[in-house]
Amino acid sequence: MGFLDQVTKMLASGGASSGRAGASPAGALGSMGRSGGKAGMAAALLGQYMQAQQGTQAQQPQAAAAPSAPTLDPQASARCCNRVALLNVAGWRDGDFSPAERLILFRYVLATEDLSAEAKVELLKEMDKPPEQIGDFWQKAKDNLSREQLFASDAQAQEFSQTLEALVKSDGALDESEVAFVRMVRQTCGL
Repeated sequence: MGFLDQVTKMLASGGASSGRAGASPAGALGSMGRSGGKAGMAAALLGQYMQAQQGTQAQQPQAAAAPSAPTLDPQASARCCNRVALLNVAGWRDGDFSPAERLILFRYVLATEDLSAEAKVELLKEMDKPPEQIGDFWQKAKDNLSREQLFASDAQAQEFSQTLEALVKSDGALDESEVAFVRMVRQTCGL
């Protein structure tokens, strides 16, 4: 069982239910509350995963064949990284990446299928580092990230918008700062 499957299973067992079979990881991940309980457990699982990966890599001989991971589309991964970067910069735009904004980004990174587990770990480790000269960087990100660099199609843009909305509503409590954050990201992306 992979790390994301473990996190999804752990969070789903905490009472998250989307009411339909084959629910997306976003639904299960949405059960992470603001109290930090499940978010803390997810962070602990992330730490355990990183330690296990380091230990596994050190113990495995190079000749051992690893099970093949699903092949990811490099262009889809690049667009997803651009969306994560936009969310990260948007979170830091006012100099304070609020817990609500962090939770949206954390949930989005864990729920996406366009990134490898290793890429997700690296992106989440970078989340606490504010971009340098945030004001300039935010403006450059808004000016230089075209819609094509963020989305392959209008359908993907709509799916991103719906995913953000679902992540905000998933814990049952609507926080005005989350709504404002998502609204601002949507406007920036032209959604």
